[in-house]
Amino acid sequence: MFRSVSDKDLLFRLKTLRGDLSAAAQEIYNEWSQDSEGVDIVYGAGGICDAIADAITDIVASNLDVKVSHGGQPGDDHSWAVIAGKKKAYGIDIPCRLYERGGGYRWKKLENITFKPEDIEIFEVPYPDEGDFEMGNHEGGTNLQGNRFEADVARNRSRADIKDRKNNRLFILLSREDLEELRDIVAELLRMMPD
Repeated sequence: MFRSVSDKDLLFRLKTLRGDLSAAAQEIYNEWSQDSEGVDIVYGAGGICDAIADAITDIVASNLDVKVSHGGQPGDDHSWAVIAGKKKAYGIDIPCRLYERGGGYRWKKLENITFKPEDIEIFEVPYPDEGDFEMGNHEGGTNLQGNRFEADVARNRSRADIKDRKNNRLFILLSREDLEELRDIVAELLRMMPD
């Protein structure tokens, strides 16, 4: 259910969601399982800040009539949710120092962490450009084998097309929700197949 919210009430409304936001983050943290080399089947060697930001934006957007996106600082490899009202915007984050250590795309899970509502930080941020809510953010990097890649990333980070230097699609990254839906579809198809 969407609630219309004025900029004056936005911060108050966001604070009332802290319990739901910390519970959603806890669920993501609890499902995060790194092997002895620090790799998770969903997140690879990366951390969970993008998944937490996705969960935050999902909860806020399902409760309030706002625009959502992701924020971050150049060079710190951490993202958080950005919630925009009519003229004001706020960042919402659980600082990564509370649940992981690392940098770039190599993060190590800190064990036995329990998130509390007071771990949710809410802070005013500059109002995002309208384009921050659209598709088509280009990023690049080097994988663990040293090969360069380019990524056409949805600005809300729900999907990324990963391509090599010759623009050949290597694979598509999907959000956790999309992966779970795909898993359910494949399971249903497998049940329909003759033995």
